[in-house]
Amino acid sequence: MINTIKLLILLFILVPIELFSQRSFLMAHRAISSQEASISKIRDYNSSILIKSELDNTNDGLNKYVLNQNYPNPFNPLTTIEFSSTKSEIIILKVYDIVGKEIAVLVNEEKPAGTYRATFDGSSLTSGVYFYKIQIGAFTDIKKLILLK
Repeated sequence: MINTIKLLILLFILVPIELFSQRSFLMAHRAISSQEASISKIRDYNSSILIKSELDNTNDGLNKYVLNQNYPNPFNPLTTIEFSSTKSEIIILKVYDIVGKEIAVLVNEEKPAGTYRATFDGSSLTSGVYFYKIQIGAFTDIKKLILLK
């Protein structure tokens, strides 16, 4: 009887929390991606979210660009975001809050092929979940970062 009660409590507490988390992510993703083509796949692998649009249906595009998970994560107040490209392209790297509002533009310029690091300063922000998005041509990737104060 006690185990049944514990199970019911867990179901009524943990399931809504998980649904709220998923709903918040989807709201932020929709706001961030409103100007892009329709999304064909969304996968979540330990805070790493791969978004593949219909613009990039070829497998050869997946190895040309890399957006790494920020470090440290969680962070306070500085974190480093590393990304790379195999050819000269215009690179746009932006940070968004949980509802999709643009917080910062870290990179918005043409860069030659190579690996780069951008530093994000969250000292003026409140603790919470934020997203960073990179655009290199038709390639787009979004990852989650956590600010803990």
